[in-house]
Amino acid sequence: MRKIKALHVASFNGNIGDNANHNGFRKRLAEILGCNVYFEEVEMREFYRSWNMRDFNSEEFIDLCNTHDLVIIGGGNFFELKWNYSHTGTTINISNDSLRKINTPLLFHALGCDTAKGICEYAIEKFRLFLDQITNDDNIFVSVRNDGSFETIQKLYGNEYDEKILKVPDGAFFMETKRFEFPELSNNLKSIGINVVSDMKDIRFNKE
Repeated sequence: MRKIKALHVASFNGNIGDNANHNGFRKRLAEILGCNVYFEEVEMREFYRSWNMRDFNSEEFIDLCNTHDLVIIGGGNFFELKWNYSHTGTTINISNDSLRKINTPLLFHALGCDTAKGICEYAIEKFRLFLDQITNDDNIFVSVRNDGSFETIQKLYGNEYDEKILKVPDGAFFMETKRFEFPELSNNLKSIGINVVSDMKDIRFNKE
């Protein structure tokens, strides 16, 4: 069976939800491509300004991308519009010049576009220019997760990107799991689990 090498930039040390997302996404990707995919992982946090370990605009990163058959960024909440220092206004601080140097097909996968923590003044225009660049490049495919991110982009820019950005489910829906028996659950009933996240309580659970 054919094999390809993919460079996967995402959060691998964040939370169990990220890991479930990656597991299901990789399973579906291999099925759709009909080949074995070898993933080289790069932790997204290493590009954070606070960590300052990697740079999207370095020759080192560009060369790394060009030694792979596919580059994947995401999934994750990396389209937050709150970083004035960033070329894109988002966590993905990559310039148009750097993007042009990447010859490998690039997938921005299931990214979250979130304004809950606020928007920086210049980030909206920077992000629009970034979207113009990546949605008009035949070498780049863009998708956002179906958690309201697509609608957030519509609120910011109208219907400009409706036909250029795909809305996709969280990869965790396709995750492979082992079957376990739990004595406290009845096999004759369907059990549904609800996970209420506890971060950003003032935003998620405000009085409004």
